[in-house]
Amino acid sequence: MLISRADPLLIEWADDSWTIHHVRAETSYRVSRDVLRFLECVGDGIDTDDLRKELDADQDVIDEQVRHLLALGLAQKDPADPGESESDVVMRSLGTTAKHFHTATRDANFLIADSADSVAYLKKVSGEGRPSFTKEYPQAPLLPLPRVFAPLDVNL
Repeated sequence: MLISRADPLLIEWADDSWTIHHVRAETSYRVSRDVLRFLECVGDGIDTDDLRKELDADQDVIDEQVRHLLALGLAQKDPADPGESESDVVMRSLGTTAKHFHTATRDANFLIADSADSVAYLKKVSGEGRPSFTKEYPQAPLLPLPRVFAPLDVNL
């Protein structure tokens, strides 16, 4: 089986431990240095047999670790793995961020120049000028805020 590291992962050393943040899933996990080494070997894609040789570990240990990381979302089955769609293989060359953007925007309602929606939109926005940068409320009381100057003798 081909697996790859999830993208994007941020790794942080804090409070005497390693923490992995999966940005897209908004999850964080404290991990050992062994897990970091495992994810480093996985990289952008590796077969589990090659991973076993790289780490010099038993196949059962590798399989258990792969299942665990797949369940946490820190690793993923490689898109080039047989059984994946052709579009996944094509998107792999562009990266997972491009794939995420592609799938997130595929249902966007883009205006076509000659469509009725486009004509109605242009009619609505063309009659109005640009909105003001500030808005004034003449009936509201004016509350002047105190100005505090920064000290000029501060060393940066």
